[in-house]
Amino acid sequence: MTLTLSPAATRPVASPLLPTNLYPAMCPHTLAKPVRLSDDGFFDSIVSVNLCQGHDMRLKCLTPGSHASVDVSHRGLATLGLSVHHAWQLAARNVLAAAATERGYRFLTRPCQPNSGRRSTRQLPPGVQVYTDTLPVTAWLAHPMTFSVLHQHLSGLLGSTQLVYCAPTAQVLCVFAHASPSQLRSLQAFTDRMAGVSTPTTATAPLAWANGFPRALQV
Repeated sequence: MTLTLSPAATRPVASPLLPTNLYPAMCPHTLAKPVRLSDDGFFDSIVSVNLCQGHDMRLKCLTPGSHASVDVSHRGLATLGLSVHHAWQLAARNVLAAAATERGYRFLTRPCQPNSGRRSTRQLPPGVQVYTDTLPVTAWLAHPMTFSVLHQHLSGLLGSTQLVYCAPTAQVLCVFAHASPSQLRSLQAFTDRMAGVSTPTTATAPLAWANGFPRALQV
């Protein structure tokens, strides 16, 4: 009789975790919590911190020599000798350092016109799409220090402190000023279409800045 043995389950190969490559990522609460395990080689629970209703910070680390990243586990942090709080602080400083120039922090923006070509959104406020040429732009939303820097910059650019942030994916961030509560659902739908997703993977609701933290707005 011949026995056929199934190959053993393969765990992710450990990638070098470097403190300088850590960064915070926003994600829906359901993506950050168990049972999902890390892909940093330790196959352990992912480091996360609650940011606001329905949204968490998930710690990620860039893979050396590529633009890919892995989710960081508690065991991974232990190998670096870092607590969750210290790692989160360090990750935020990495975001700032990646965008730092002699003249301040570098943000790229372009007009975002939800009214263009759609009769149903004719009354929506214009805004800007924000992006960076380093880490995913939505990393700026995942720590009070970085979110405050971003909010101050965009408040000056848009002439209002009452901003609405829509972030359907890690790489897509649109910001609108003077949006009324009745417009939030349409703004969310517009940015989802822009990102080409039906279900957001970063922020599942429009966000506001609240003392450094994101606040999910009811739509």
